[in-house]
Amino acid sequence: MPRRLYRGVNHAIIIAAGVAAYHDTTFRYLRPFEDAYEVLRTLTRTDLTRGVITAGLEKKQAEKLVRMRLVPLLTPNAIFISDQLGVSKPTKSSTSGPAATSTSSPARPCTSATTR
Repeated sequence: MPRRLYRGVNHAIIIAAGVAAYHDTTFRYLRPFEDAYEVLRTLTRTDLTRGVITAGLEKKQAEKLVRMRLVPLLTPNAIFISDQLGVSKPTKSSTSGPAATSTSSPARPCTSATTR
């Protein structure tokens, strides 16, 4: 953005406005797919490991899982965030570690949330 557009504006205000807009958007639009809760609740009655591999910064990805109220439906040691794995985006090789910690073999990946 050209400096002339924000000349005289406190930089902290610009940053705070961006953070507020991000949080407002996340709160308003980030939702699990319609059937995600039902499927995960059903799976909690089984011995299956219910996990997620998500790409992004540790705190932001954790916040999204908490905001979507998915954490209680997941197996605690099966939540993997790429930032914690030391990669920027999950790849086939970076998911082998999380898959190895599971007591079951993953049948196929699925997506449980979207932004609309």
